This record gives sequence, C-alpha cells and structure tokens, in this order.
Amino acid sequence: MFALSWQSLLILCVALLLQRSDSKVISGKAYATPGKIAEISKFSFGRGTGTFEANLTYYDNIGKGKIYLFMDTIWYDEFHAKQSCEKVKKAHATIPLGAVGRKINTGLGRATGRTPIDDNRKITWNVVWTIDHHVRTYGWYVVIADCSHDDEGRQLPKKNKRKRRHKVEYEMSFINAGGSHLSQDEKWIGEVYFLDLLVLAGAGMKLWRDFKRVSVGAKLHAVVKIFMVVYILQVVSICFELIHQVAYSYNGYGIWFFDFLSELVEGFGQTILCFMLISIAHGWTLSSGTGSKSSNGYPSTTEMLRDPTKIDFESPLVLFIMVFTIISTILQVVNKVYDDSFMKFHDHETVAGFFLLFMRAMLGIVYVHSFMQTIVKEEEKGNSNLASYMRSLAFFGGLWFFAFPLVVMFATLFAHYLRHFFVTAGVLLIQTFCLIFLMYQFLSNRSSFTKYSKVSTVGLLPMGGLGGGYPISASKLS
Repeated sequence: MFALSWQSLLILCVALLLQRSDSKVISGKAYATPGKIAEISKFSFGRGTGTFEANLTYYDNIGKGKIYLFMDTIWYDEFHAKQSCEKVKKAHATIPLGAVGRKINTGLGRATGRTPIDDNRKITWNVVWTIDHHVRTYGWYVVIADCSHDDEGRQLPKKNKRKRRHKVEYEMSFINAGGSHLSQDEKWIGEVYFLDLLVLAGAGMKLWRDFKRVSVGAKLHAVVKIFMVVYILQVVSICFELIHQVAYSYNGYGIWFFDFLSELVEGFGQTILCFMLISIAHGWTLSSGTGSKSSNGYPSTTEMLRDPTKIDFESPLVLFIMVFTIISTILQVVNKVYDDSFMKFHDHETVAGFFLLFMRAMLGIVYVHSFMQTIVKEEEKGNSNLASYMRSLAFFGGLWFFAFPLVVMFATLFAHYLRHFFVTAGVLLIQTFCLIFLMYQFLSNRSSFTKYSKVSTVGLLPMGGLGGGYPISASKLS
C-alpha cells in the first residue's frame, strides 16, 4: 500500500533531473476573421518585469491583423461579455502583425519586432513584449483579431466572412519576474501538492503499522478495503498531478494527460468514498437496526445502504450509482476542456464545474440528513455514547462533503488571480485532514469506532460485509 507512494516519490525525484524551461508555452492556431477576435491565452504577471514572446506564422494576405493585450481591470470587469471588436478599442497594448522595430506597440509595455521571414508568401514573425508591474499582480489576456474593417466585417454575409478568415499559427511563451515560468496564480501549488503527499504518506504509514498489529491472520472487512482503495487513489492522483507540475516547470506546458488522469482518479476515489460514507450514515457497522422491505419483497434502498451486502444489482440504487459515476466523469472531461478559458480562474469555474459542486453538495445533504436520523434512533434506544460519537463522525464526514463547494463559494470573495491557489490548497488540505481523521477512526484500534461500532463484539474486522472477515480476538483491541 505504501510502496506505491514512495515509488511515486522516486519517479518525481528522477523527473527533477530533466532540463528546465523558463516559461509557460502554448501553441496552436487561430483565425483572424474581419469583425471577430480569437482568444488565445491568459497569464498573471506578478510585481517586476514580465515577458511575453510570440512566434507567428501566417500568409501575407492577412491584412491588418493585430495582437491585443488586455489587463484584468478592463477585460474581467467590463468586456468579457461584449462584442468582439468593441473590446479592442480599449486594449492596454496593441501590436501590429509583422511590425519591425524596438517600440512597435501602442499602449503599455514595450514590444520589439524582428524582421519577418518570407517563405513563398508564408510569413514567420517574432515579437517580444515586456511589462513592469510595481503595485500588484495583474492578469493579462492575449487575443488576435483583424478589426481594421470592423463595420465592413459586420456587414459581410457569413459565407464571405469564412472566405476572408486567415489562419495564424502561433507559439507563445510567458515569463514572470525572476525568470519564473509559472503564472502568479499557480505559484506554490506544486509545493502544496508535495506537502499534502508527505502528510498522507506519513499518516498512512502510522495507521498501517497500528492496523497490522491487530489484524494478523484476519480477513479485511469491506470498510477497511474501501478506505485502502480511496487512500491509494488519492495518493496516485497527487502523484499524477506532481508529475504534471514537474514536467510543466521544465517544458513549459506539462503533461496534460497526467493532469487529466489526476482529476479523473481523484474523482473516482471521491465517488467511492461518498457512497461509503452515506452507507455508514445509514448505520453500516454502527447500528444493528433493520430496514423495511420494498413492495416486491427485496430489501429497500435504506436497507441496502445500511448493509451493502444486501444490494440487489437490479435495484434502482445500483443504476443511480452507475449513472452518477458516468455523469461525473463526463462533467470532469468537459470541465477540463475549458482550462484556458478567459473566464475560468480555478478548476471549477465553469458550468460543468458548478454541476460537480452541486452534486457534491446534494450528496452531503443526504449524508448529514441520514446521519441525523440514525443518531435519533440510537438515542431512542438509550445509546447516548454511540450517538455522541456519531455526531463527531457526522461533522467530519460533512466537512469532507461540503469543503469543496464552500471553498469554491468563498473563492468569489478573492481577486481572480488568488482564486486558483485558494481553491486548490483549501480543498486539498481540508479534504486530506478529514480523510486522515476518517481513516484513523476505521483503521486504528485506539479510535472511538472500535468501542462503539460492531467491532466491540466481533473485533476490528467485523463478520459479514463485502469480502467477509473473521473476527479477531477482543484482547487485541485492549
């Protein structure tokens, strides 16, 4: 279980030996169409001198296309929803394509353009633009457009507009003050992931040693197996993200596949933990109550959640879990596609991201409501100590559910260039803290769970459950 995390750390250390790059690098193609703009990328420059460099390739019939750069004071507050060429009239810096000289731009900063290389009407041109900031971090937005004939472009039929659009291939790099490739809103995120991995590894090893002392020769109960799976998935997810972060620091664009896998693996692990916690909230391993049967004689949904061994794979519950998992995966993919959107300042500031938040919040409400009902039933039986313990478990489980949507909600109170770090660090650290607490409850022989759950009668690994489990000697729990 822990060899995986240390192997991943070894891979990370090996990755650090790669050659380093000094900038965020993006590449692709855009179309300069009369009357429209092409949004390219955004970047946050901190205090000091920031540099933007672009290598563009286009044909000489492009007309009067230009690069426009907007500072966040204009784009974010006023122009993100306005018509295309209305925006460029207040661009903070304007750089004509193909211009040559030491000061070829109008507006802020200084742009230096090299002599274009003409290869049979195919133009290759390089420009470097620098900007100094002394007050705060500023977000900058880069667009390419041909707005020299805006009125004419708006009057053209769509068919003619398509004929007159001109392809521009680009490779752009951004360098922050001090030669850092990282956008200011991503600073220290890699360190937060690494710290989180160390915390998980340390807590995991401590709990594993504690757990092995009382589980020799016993089969693992389903709760323990599920926590192991969730733990491993969380560690793997962080390792994938660290590989992406390390690669990003050396090649300027990272490994998108690992970044995507990190979110996918984390989402899968969280889905498993969501439904396990909801089962515990219904009384799994904690309450000996029984649920009602459905009209067709099969266990009800509540009964199946209270004891997952009774799950009927033809029941609506199983269908719901499958549909939920599929929808979550689709939303994660859609959310990832918009990573460089001009209006996305953290990982979930999209429509798909907000749907994921809504789903997590709804499951959290189900969890807390179910736990409150279970607590009331235990109090009616006179199990006050168990009810008191359940409240603490309900609190930390609820915190795990609601940390995600609450942190994202409070992120709107911060400046946009602070949101990415606030959401990433906040959600990661809070959820890690809650996960370690829950792991302690279910894996440590000194936790309250071992006193108040079915463990008190059948041992740390209770009989039944997915995968069964033989009872161990109660003396080992003392």
